[in-house]
Amino acid sequence: MSDDTFCIFPWIQLNFSTDGSAQLCCRATKLIADAKGQPLTLDRVPFTEIWNSEHVVKARKAMAEGRRVVDCAPCYLHERTQGTSLRTEVNDAWFAGVPVKDRPAAIRARIAQSLADGHVMKTSPTKLHLWFGSTCNLQCRMCSAAFSTRIAADTVHRSWTPGNPGAALPPEQRRFHDGRTWAESPTVVFGELFHDTSHLTSLSFAGGEPFLQTQIEPLLQLFIDRRQASGMDLYFSTNGTVYRESLFEKLKQFAKVTLAVSLDGVGAVNDYIRFPSRFDAVWANVLRFRDMGFALVQVDPTFQAYNALGITDLLRLCDREGLECILSNVLLGPEHLSINVLPASCRRIARERLESYLKTCPERHRSGAAHLAQSLSGRDPGDQARLLSTFMTFTNDLDASRKQSLAASIPELVEALAAAGFRWNDSRRFVPLAAAPTPA
Repeated sequence: MSDDTFCIFPWIQLNFSTDGSAQLCCRATKLIADAKGQPLTLDRVPFTEIWNSEHVVKARKAMAEGRRVVDCAPCYLHERTQGTSLRTEVNDAWFAGVPVKDRPAAIRARIAQSLADGHVMKTSPTKLHLWFGSTCNLQCRMCSAAFSTRIAADTVHRSWTPGNPGAALPPEQRRFHDGRTWAESPTVVFGELFHDTSHLTSLSFAGGEPFLQTQIEPLLQLFIDRRQASGMDLYFSTNGTVYRESLFEKLKQFAKVTLAVSLDGVGAVNDYIRFPSRFDAVWANVLRFRDMGFALVQVDPTFQAYNALGITDLLRLCDREGLECILSNVLLGPEHLSINVLPASCRRIARERLESYLKTCPERHRSGAAHLAQSLSGRDPGDQARLLSTFMTFTNDLDASRKQSLAASIPELVEALAAAGFRWNDSRRFVPLAAAPTPA
């Protein structure tokens, strides 16, 4: 047992993606698979076989023995570079009310029970993280066709996103025939995932855009009808563009509702990244959600190359409105959009802005902002020239297809790159990804 490897998630929750594939959590790098490496999807096998599959049991056993799990590499990286991660956050939430000195004993008790049961859980998960579908009205630059129907329909953006290894089976190979996907199948959704909801205490929804997913309202009504809503926590990762009164009336009946609104900057910065979003409309909805009074509203940016210089503008706006900004989502992939693509001088500007912000920021943002500043302090990657070239090519491809312009939307980024010796070439498209950038 080790505080450096233990995560409560394998014992209490599963994450199901748009194609029915499963992961230990939304940050895990591996799909839950069988002994042959074939992903265990809800198209192929029942939910219960995934929950106590050999893959998951091995993860529990490894954590119980203090060994690292390959699936969890992003959390280990975040902890090394930022001092925190989803693993530490969920453990803190699980430990709520437990004094720090008593936490090792709580972990030992959990592991002892797991060991006695052969690391097989006798009860269903208490939490589920569901990506019910890829239906989305946006084409965010760091997203992929697997999570946005608009990207899937965009030949330019789609060509940049890798295939999904857990892709849903064709209809003739599925174990059910009452829906187009697992999320549209009553057999899977109501016959398996939510057949017995007595142990469920928390549901998280993502997408696509969850407020566009037709399954959400009937599912909420199910918990209301079963008189479980008052004891259930809900979490939605939403782009903030959708408001539907019937949905929000149902949400009011749940114990706790968190709306994590994806905003990546102020004004043109956000609109450039989250095309074709309009910042003013989304921000108006953020304030509307907050003023309803029943939901915890958070702003949840994805920290990346495009918004590294402007993240403090978003933080200060949130501070003026008394809103919490979640700062743990640092983009790792695609790598050509991560902060690693930025030359040291650009990262230094971003770090200095965060350090200046830290002098007056509220306590709720102090730790997160400090970790972002720390993440900007690393060395240039050995293949930064290739990353910059790929970054420029990708950016120009999407700019041309969307009639956008990085120079017009985020001019200070282009200027900072130029000052670092990187000359932007607006016409450069579909060049070999290994090509080096053109120096000034």
